[in-house]
Amino acid sequence: SAMQIASIDFDGGRTFLAEAQCVLFTARRGERTLRCYITRGALAACFGVRADRGEPASAHALRCFDAHAPRIQAAARRLI
Repeated sequence: SAMQIASIDFDGGRTFLAEAQCVLFTARRGERTLRCYITRGALAACFGVRADRGEPASAHALRCFDAHAPRIQAAARRLI
């Protein structure tokens, strides 16, 4: 019999964790909720989005995450 793989879904929620300088987002696989993280440095390196003058780190990280969420989620899906 073929094993059925549970799909991986993202709820669209995200939070900036100041102490870790990363964005936390969650994925669901069946009944499990998985925490996924991407650092602010990785966001800047991968997507080249610069912070606006005076923009808080949290606003910059979330703006960058939101602009590239489908690609970030696709990468997370490959790693899960």
